[in-house]
Amino acid sequence: MKKPNKSNKPKELHTQQISSNARKNGLGKHATSDSQYQGFRSEMSIVSDNSTPILMEGIRGKVFMDRYALRAKDGTHIETTPEEMWKRVAWGISQAEKPAIRQEWEQKFYDVMKGFKFVPGGRILSGAGTGYQVTYFNCFVIPSPQDSRDGIIDALKQLVEIQSRSGGVGLNLSSLRPKGARVKKVNGFSSGPVTWAGLFSYATHDVVQQGGSRRGATMLMLHDWHPDVEEFITVKQDLSKINGANLSVCVSDGFMEAVKKDADWDLVYPDLDDPHYDEKWDGELDSWKAQGGTVKVYKTVKAKYLWDLICEAAWRSAEPGLHFLERSNARSNTWYFERLVATNPSLRAGTKVLTKEGIFPIESLDKKRFYVKNLNGEWSLAECFLSGKNKTLYKVSLNNGREIYATAEHKWPTLSVGGGFGKVTTDNLQIGNILPFPKVEHIQFESVTKRSRAQGFMLGWLYGDGWITQRGKSMLSSITHVDRRAASSSPVYMTAGEGLLINGLDNQPMSHQAISSNQLEKQLPLNDLSFGFLFSEEDKPLADAVLQEVNKLKKEKSTLTRAGDNTYTIQSTSSLFAENLFNLFDINKKENGIPSSVWQSGTEFIEGFIDGLFSSDGFVSKDARRVVFTTKHKKMAEDVQDLLSFFGIKARIRREEASNVRFPNGKNYYKTYERYDVSMDGYNAVNFGRMFTLSHNRKQQNLLKIVSEYNPSRKEADAGLVRITAVEKTVLQEDVWDISVYDQTHCFYINGCITGNCGEQPLGPWAVCNLGAMNLSAYVTENHSPDGEARFDFESFGQDVKVAMRLMDNVIDQTYYFFPENEDCAKNIRRTGLGIMGLADALIKMKLRYGSPESEPVIRQIFQTLRDSAYEASADNAKEKGSFPLFDKEKYLQGYHIKQLPEPIRAKIATQGIRNAVLLTIAPTGTTSLVSGVSSGVEPVYEFSFLRRWRGGEEIIYHPLFDQWRKDNPGSQKPDYFVSANDLTPWEHVKVQAIAQEYIDSSISKTVNAPNNHTVDDVQSLYMAAYDVGLKGITYMRDGSRQGVLERVESPSIKAAEDKEKKVEPVVPAPVHRPMVLRGRTYKVTTPLGEGFITINRDDKDQPFEVFITVAKGGSHTMADAEALGRLISMTLRYSGDNRREIATKIVQQLRGIGGSSHIGFGKDRVMSLADAIAKVLAEDMAITEAEKPEQVPLSLQESHSEPILHTNGLGTHKTEVDPVIVPEIAEQMPMLTLSPRETQSGDLCPECGNSTFVMEEGCQKCYSCGYSKC
Repeated sequence: MKKPNKSNKPKELHTQQISSNARKNGLGKHATSDSQYQGFRSEMSIVSDNSTPILMEGIRGKVFMDRYALRAKDGTHIETTPEEMWKRVAWGISQAEKPAIRQEWEQKFYDVMKGFKFVPGGRILSGAGTGYQVTYFNCFVIPSPQDSRDGIIDALKQLVEIQSRSGGVGLNLSSLRPKGARVKKVNGFSSGPVTWAGLFSYATHDVVQQGGSRRGATMLMLHDWHPDVEEFITVKQDLSKINGANLSVCVSDGFMEAVKKDADWDLVYPDLDDPHYDEKWDGELDSWKAQGGTVKVYKTVKAKYLWDLICEAAWRSAEPGLHFLERSNARSNTWYFERLVATNPSLRAGTKVLTKEGIFPIESLDKKRFYVKNLNGEWSLAECFLSGKNKTLYKVSLNNGREIYATAEHKWPTLSVGGGFGKVTTDNLQIGNILPFPKVEHIQFESVTKRSRAQGFMLGWLYGDGWITQRGKSMLSSITHVDRRAASSSPVYMTAGEGLLINGLDNQPMSHQAISSNQLEKQLPLNDLSFGFLFSEEDKPLADAVLQEVNKLKKEKSTLTRAGDNTYTIQSTSSLFAENLFNLFDINKKENGIPSSVWQSGTEFIEGFIDGLFSSDGFVSKDARRVVFTTKHKKMAEDVQDLLSFFGIKARIRREEASNVRFPNGKNYYKTYERYDVSMDGYNAVNFGRMFTLSHNRKQQNLLKIVSEYNPSRKEADAGLVRITAVEKTVLQEDVWDISVYDQTHCFYINGCITGNCGEQPLGPWAVCNLGAMNLSAYVTENHSPDGEARFDFESFGQDVKVAMRLMDNVIDQTYYFFPENEDCAKNIRRTGLGIMGLADALIKMKLRYGSPESEPVIRQIFQTLRDSAYEASADNAKEKGSFPLFDKEKYLQGYHIKQLPEPIRAKIATQGIRNAVLLTIAPTGTTSLVSGVSSGVEPVYEFSFLRRWRGGEEIIYHPLFDQWRKDNPGSQKPDYFVSANDLTPWEHVKVQAIAQEYIDSSISKTVNAPNNHTVDDVQSLYMAAYDVGLKGITYMRDGSRQGVLERVESPSIKAAEDKEKKVEPVVPAPVHRPMVLRGRTYKVTTPLGEGFITINRDDKDQPFEVFITVAKGGSHTMADAEALGRLISMTLRYSGDNRREIATKIVQQLRGIGGSSHIGFGKDRVMSLADAIAKVLAEDMAITEAEKPEQVPLSLQESHSEPILHTNGLGTHKTEVDPVIVPEIAEQMPMLTLSPRETQSGDLCPECGNSTFVMEEGCQKCYSCGYSKC
């Protein structure tokens, strides 16, 4: 099947395979007007439901009526209960079924949604069955914008169109040139991707209003290699710049390894002068490099510096998030048709790679898919590609004498100190590093070319004791042995002619003919070639096997001929023999080495070749436990060593020289002869004997002796390992290739060791999110078990998951598509995102503390049931409806998550196929979880109570389970299983997410909430732990992490302002110097924004000097505004000289009476706003005149006799000193008030309703008062 095109033109993707009904109609498949909806209701088979309707009160009712209940055009509600909504959705989604079974599935869809057991995504609930032109999908990935004004505006148009129809958008800005880069067409300079991010943020936050109820949602990303990544990381610390989009840094494995090693990290971007830039650059750096594109290094920093910057930014402002992009895509089910690209680790041409079909030079595998042996010795699917042109190579030398050439970026699996293997790039390798070596095993190759063991034996003998000459002169070098009786111990190298001259015909030497292609490739006439095989008296029994194979390749039969007293030969001058020999065994394609036919043949042929090679010209010593092969040619020695290494046998190469050798004829030719010994000793000689059988009787007996006498208890320290002896940067610059291995090890066998592969590239553009969630809380059966304890109903849960999968698959066919590219992508892949909500509620019902050791087995079983049931359902749906169009059984079954499935499900997929490529995710369930009355996604309960204010008054909103427990257990201490997000340790957050991630084939949206005293070091540890335990991404929120706008000291604008101030006279008086210690009072107050603390410090003249205000949660907009008020008041007082009391009076006059949307108290006790509360406290503290008594206002201005007075330390850190002095007269003047319950918590101000119930969950903010959500 054709593979999708990864370009920015996805309309080329399988459009012929996709139904275009929606495009032809201009609407969804069942698009209607409001009036037509009434007609549709008459078609619904579910007319009535005898069960009691769910009572939708409070926030649940408000969210349901505002968001999901269907309205007529005039705004009146057509639906008033969830049951009516479920009927509509069930009917609308069931229209994808065949008419004969449509009503059956309509009922099943209704039943699975009833009681909020399964909750489809909000777009589905509001749009399905209405006929409106809205999408049922929640989020969309659009292509990275082309690096031009037109390209950016096109991306903006796409974003606005999607968001105007209620979709969220993800966009990677790495395709945009860095800030300050030249823009030739306008003779200017680029403002960089961060500036353009502001444009997308503005469009999201201030332009697009989705359905009148929420603003758009955008995720903007940037790769860790982009030159502007520093600005991108820190930009959110100034919320005036980008406040309408979430930011995330795409982090690679290479970057994480560089952080761990404190290595340098290059910030790079394509060379803008590259002639192919405008045509080929799409934001994927590795793809650009693979096409030969040039790259410019803009800056080199320490990876640890960037890491620290990310962690500190997250600590300060809760952004950016981290997305471990390579890991996400390495584990993607769709790896085989969405091409995966590396961080450019590469190997030179000629590097041999072990595959299932044989051993091939890496360059010959280009653009092919095949199977390789991974680090665990298992076959894994892989793909080869050209990864760079003219790349500088490093030479890596191993202790077995082998040398491997690779680029600086290539990754090697080195042995870690604590065991296991970690990836290290070539330029970070060190002498002594240990690499894995192939394990000893009989490899069964599945070569397409079938050659026999007998043919391999004949070819091995030709390469051991044979020759090829051009008639009339000797072509090749030979080995001549001075003493035939000790042939293995006294080899000397010379030409065949020299050997004949020295020894004569009566003492014919045994010769190793290393065939030279630079001679054969001169297209010599085949009838000019002579071939020969040489045998000693001891070898004669083996000659018949060779003779039979020789005669199969020619018409005239050769015979075994005596050439001397103890020597026999088989010779041929047949041109037919030469032609067949070359064509069958490809011996003219290698220079002085093993021919390609050996590498690329089946196991039998290879074993026959090694038998022929070592039976003819090998040396086996049973006493020394040694097997040796000797050759004049280094290439031949390396080839033999490489061939043996793929079978797990380590051989060493030793170079020897011999000179001044006296020959049997008494002459000394005063020449130096060079040789290479390929030697296997001890354990490796034993492995050779176990792996191969030699036809030569004496040598085979010696081999058996070596094996039988070897002591297996002897520990081989270096078994399965090789050491690096040198790493050297060379002057070589060559084209290089790499291999993507689609498994968790990302390693493969090459000659001499096991090496690492590349990482993977992100998903292509136009992908969509098709979301729904199983409500776990609905499956906890209370008091039905024998012991009366609540249990999770796994059986019912699994059955309902299957129905939910069918519903979500139908969504793909029923939704409206406003971009044909989205339809192409959705229907080719049929991606679903089935997830969960209510995990925290389910655990509470079972009295299990979230993240506790006791909860882990239950959480694991829930997600395993979710996964297995979903995959089983998708396979069953494929049997009925067909697999997704890009399904390839063999390749799909090699996916990371697919390999983890139980074998029966894998077998079902192999037999029936699978309907959906990707099935599971855990996405934000902000408003859908609110309307369902349960906790969001995989999150813990954020808080168990909130204070909600509205025009009619205020009320405390309790979490339903906590509220029921309060009523049932008045006065009791809250059990530990009522644990909120801020009560958990960050590690407990990560641990639960890690368990879920094992079973979720896509990503998980979750926020790790941390206390205010969390440090930057804690963030670093948390992020690194998230990477190490296998998470695909992480979002972090520290209490107090958004305290206001930060401006760096080195800002040019600040420096310029400071320089200007130095040149002019001050026009305002200088501020009064602040003493080290000031005394004052801290007042606990109740305001419309929640409980707060106001500190007023006085100078030594008892005049007000400074004011500090704390209200709501740290990091909220409310707290930022309060802090700003305090700073402005303090600055005004300090610039007032000795008139601070008068100025304070004027401040009181300005602030008193300012009103907001709500108030506290009545009459003289009325507090209208935070500003009004500050005025009253300031007036109270000063007691402005003796005649004017302090106002009796509901501020709780009491100082408990058991609590100290708090003072600020004057350092702006909000730390305090303790003053033991008590002021009883102040306490007597103030009225006593009852504080809100301790459990009542306050969030940030909601931009929709103004209540302080705006909290962060699942990486998204939502309001518990009105249901407003940013996602």
